[in-house]
Amino acid sequence: RVVFNIVNFSKNRNLFDSANAAPVFRVGTEGNWSRIAARHIFYYRSQAHGDRFILSFVHIFRSIDRTEFAYCIPYSYTKLQKFLMQLESRHLPFFKRNPLTETVVRKIFSTFS
Repeated sequence: RVVFNIVNFSKNRNLFDSANAAPVFRVGTEGNWSRIAARHIFYYRSQAHGDRFILSFVHIFRSIDRTEFAYCIPYSYTKLQKFLMQLESRHLPFFKRNPLTETVVRKIFSTFS
């Protein structure tokens, strides 16, 4: 069992303290993402950290396989591009995509209207 502490949150209210959101994890690089149970998540103010807020969560490792953690379920650039292409192919009157520039890793950055 390991307790992770993420420090320097500045908001006193967020989705973690109301159990409406939870960090996620997956075991192995191809596994499904799972939410950490609300009973294992703690969000509190710490005087030791200048009255900043801390998100703490407990994880019990059940195997020695690689385990990844994320703030929320990741959504890949590739998956986003496929979704946007599907929208474009429908020729919706209220959706228009315009390439604006490229990122440093040559990904297209678009605007939408």
